[in-house]
Amino acid sequence: MEKRTVIAIVLAIVFIIAWQKFVVEKYMPKKPIQGKKVEQVEKKNLKNDNVITDEKISEGKLGSKENLIKDNLKTEEKDSDSLFFDSNQSVEERDFVLENDLIKVVFTNKGGVAKSIILKKYKEKSGQNYDLVNKTIDFDKPFAIYQGDNSLEKIIFHGEKDGNTLIFTYSKDGKTIKKVFKLNNDYTVDFSLEGLKNAYISLGAGLNSSEKAKSRYSTEDEIAYYFDGDVERISKKKIKKEKIPVEAKWVAIENRYFAKILTPEKGFKDLKPELYSYKEGDKTYSVCSLKASLKGSFKGKFYLGPKEYERLGALGKSYKELVNFGWFGAFGKWLFILLKWINKFVGNWGWSIVIFTILVRIVLFPLNSAGLKSAQKMKDLQPKVKAIQEKYKKYGNDMTMKAKMNQELQELYKKEGVNPLGGCLPMLIQIPIFFAIYSLLLNIIDLRMAPWIGWIKDLSAHDPYFVLPIAMGVTQLIVQLLTPATGDKNQQRMMLIMPIVITFVLIYAPSGLLLYWTTNNIFQIFQQLILNKQMKMAA
Repeated sequence: MEKRTVIAIVLAIVFIIAWQKFVVEKYMPKKPIQGKKVEQVEKKNLKNDNVITDEKISEGKLGSKENLIKDNLKTEEKDSDSLFFDSNQSVEERDFVLENDLIKVVFTNKGGVAKSIILKKYKEKSGQNYDLVNKTIDFDKPFAIYQGDNSLEKIIFHGEKDGNTLIFTYSKDGKTIKKVFKLNNDYTVDFSLEGLKNAYISLGAGLNSSEKAKSRYSTEDEIAYYFDGDVERISKKKIKKEKIPVEAKWVAIENRYFAKILTPEKGFKDLKPELYSYKEGDKTYSVCSLKASLKGSFKGKFYLGPKEYERLGALGKSYKELVNFGWFGAFGKWLFILLKWINKFVGNWGWSIVIFTILVRIVLFPLNSAGLKSAQKMKDLQPKVKAIQEKYKKYGNDMTMKAKMNQELQELYKKEGVNPLGGCLPMLIQIPIFFAIYSLLLNIIDLRMAPWIGWIKDLSAHDPYFVLPIAMGVTQLIVQLLTPATGDKNQQRMMLIMPIVITFVLIYAPSGLLLYWTTNNIFQIFQQLILNKQMKMAA
């Protein structure tokens, strides 16, 4: 890459990381949603009515871990219809399974919720099939029904299965609740609820905690919704102060690769984002949840599965917009189509990235060549430029003399046929393409657990032996040494430090991204050698 491109990219990455670390986390603390009392309570600090007991745990009020923290303790008034529900029933607790070739949903009649949502085509690092349900939290499972502050998760329903349709019913004192689920031949589940006023259905607490990462390239869950033609996202830091408009077309809990999406049949009546926190050792983690009240007949559709761009696109409803292609999404989508097309023939995502990078560089070759030639001419012209600057140095900050100096420099550039901004166009083109590729390689599920060669078993994870980041840094250094140097000695030394900075900034970056950058550097090295040879022959 050209020097100015590298500087711009590195500064942008460093700025984003520094802003997140030193500004957002330090000066933008979490704030509660209006009307909700927010506390963070640990067992050792609890007194009287707040003590965590085994009874509370068994009732689903708290998680099974001793140090589990439940945020957003509510003080809402209970609805009168909820008073006839209790858990003292003779119905036996049992499981019901709805499945197809893609997904297996295990329901329990205790609460009529999902105990597990297993995706048959995707694995966890342990080798087991990926389960969307977060096992760390023992309450607020997917499809849980709430009325006011009351959860129906402890009620034992009567269950009846007919093919891939499951019906849960509960009756008492002449009142009946009926929950119906129908699994389609994809990742979608149709549902309906009858017999309960002012009800909310939950998307479930978070997503599988096995997706937690140990670096800033985390796959933490967050809330997303589609409103006014765009996908809006609410990070955990903003959950307690953001309000989701009921006009949203759909809502979701997502991480980088998977999502639980809820689409109502007739719109939302109310939406309640939640945040639950828990501790593992000395670290505190948090998960999102979202409860929705629906308009009219309580009906809707869930999507429970991977964020596959084509599959989401085929379902319509703008689901495909949930795949995050970053700030330059238009570039990212076209580049993804190209990468996907290449992989159809290659069959290996790593080699597809290599070929993809070479093709992009070939397309940009004329622009890069023009920019590099302009940089070489500017380097050759530096002695004359410095002579003019030295000539006017004695006039200090005299604006009249500075204007004359600039006029003389412009005449020199015109005479020598050099455009001092000649290297800017390649930079302007490359920056959006780089960030589009960055978001693409960071977020597409196709790279999750996709191997390349040897030790690279997962292109979405960092290189376990740090071979790729070191190779990227070394090749970047070679690029800097070969590229025509302009500016004073201090600026040139700074440029040689840049590869080291980039290496440390991206040391834990996904292997797919580093493979792209390293391939890009190697291509740049050969391009620079060819251009240097041409410039010598022309001299």
